[in-house]
Amino acid sequence: MIVVCSGAATTVIGKVENTMINDRAESFFTARGIDIETAINSGIYTEQGGSRTAIVFPFLEHGETVARKYRGEGKKFWQDKDGKKTFWNADAIDLAIKHTMPLVVTEGEIDALSVLEAGYDFVVSVPDGAPAKIIENEETAKFDYYRNNAPRLDKLKCIILAADADEPGRVLNHELQRRLGVHRCKFITYPDGCKDLNDVLVNHGAVAVRNVIDAAKDYPVRGLYKMSDFPDMPEPTVYSTGLPCMDKHLMLELCRFMVITGVPGHGKSEFADNIVFSTALKQNWHICVATFENLPNPHWRDKILRKFCDGDPKFVSVEKREMGKNWIEDQFEFICQNPLDDDEEDLTIERIIELAEISVIRNGTKMLLIDPWNEIEHQRQARENETEYTSRAIRMLKKFAKNYGVLVIVVAHPSKMNFNGDTKRPQPYDINGSANWYNKSDYCVVVWRPDIAGTKAEIHISKVKNHDYMGKPGVVDLDFNVNTGRFDQYVSDREFRKT
Repeated sequence: MIVVCSGAATTVIGKVENTMINDRAESFFTARGIDIETAINSGIYTEQGGSRTAIVFPFLEHGETVARKYRGEGKKFWQDKDGKKTFWNADAIDLAIKHTMPLVVTEGEIDALSVLEAGYDFVVSVPDGAPAKIIENEETAKFDYYRNNAPRLDKLKCIILAADADEPGRVLNHELQRRLGVHRCKFITYPDGCKDLNDVLVNHGAVAVRNVIDAAKDYPVRGLYKMSDFPDMPEPTVYSTGLPCMDKHLMLELCRFMVITGVPGHGKSEFADNIVFSTALKQNWHICVATFENLPNPHWRDKILRKFCDGDPKFVSVEKREMGKNWIEDQFEFICQNPLDDDEEDLTIERIIELAEISVIRNGTKMLLIDPWNEIEHQRQARENETEYTSRAIRMLKKFAKNYGVLVIVVAHPSKMNFNGDTKRPQPYDINGSANWYNKSDYCVVVWRPDIAGTKAEIHISKVKNHDYMGKPGVVDLDFNVNTGRFDQYVSDREFRKT
């Protein structure tokens, strides 16, 4: 029952109260854009005890007062000593459930009243404001109001968190969405110059409050996005391996992961070197090579020089050789053990990625080649088998590739096979360690020479992630020059063959 008389109001709160809102309190609400009837209809009244007057906010559950919060002069607050911890206007939870409407949760009663003033009935306020920092103790009584209402809160499909736009407000929103479930929580964005819903009401009016509520956005759930969550991206850019005859079957893209395998001596490392050499020369990419079997100088220097000079460097001019050496110095960095260092550190996959990150930051490196995989210092975690370790390592390399815009190439041996006599061409699932080499790669390439004494090499492109622009699986026959380590188009069989 509500009774309005001569500028003040008398209201019955549940079965207990029968008091008034005085003129001073009415002015307080009016200054905040809240009509006195909105306050009265919410059960608010003023109480005078001794020398102080307070605005009283009753906390009702099912129409019964279970607690009171008092606001005195100078923005001083206190509560009934034995009052139940619950939301202010808690019965709006049941109302929201009944009408399948989103429930707005505010940081204070004035903000909740601002929502009611805007004509939206489904709003509650937390009783104690926002915590100053993230709550470490999950059992704290600070969130008893949530625990006391958890069964009915669980029935809500959507909850709009509307704490203040300051650090404590952000902490409160964080703590609530963590407890309520991020999948059903939304957040609001305030207009410039407003830090809460009452600011919106005072500065822009009731319609603006509704607009802010209606524009609430879903909290992002990691791994689940809408198209609008993604920025516009440029069209994919791909690069040639340097062999035009392969372009429709294998085009290189940054942020990708490639594995190359093959029988020892069939040229898998040389094929990887050709990609490295070509992109460094034609695309001006900086390359980082993780090498373990051979020292960069002289092994890698001579390998690259043979390609740079298109033959034995001894048979070209001194000027050409020096040009090649300077080019290698400019374009390449190497991750390897230093034989002069008595205190060698283990080159684990974690350390290789760390050094590659430095290479990217320092030189703008575009490609990381790891050759061969089996020579890395593999350190498994406790109770981690080889398959689990390989999966984790590949995941780390792919994350590095995406984060830094790098193409990662790994040369990996096939598992133990009969490499003499009737040697068979290995399949992607034969790569030593795990089927994840094939399952998780963006490219999977098998290098195979049907006649080890001949020059013909079959490049089996077994997997390409995106056929629209990265190429299509199949076989390309190339000519392999053992002396220079270079691959070229095979003269007698230039056409693409399906695997």
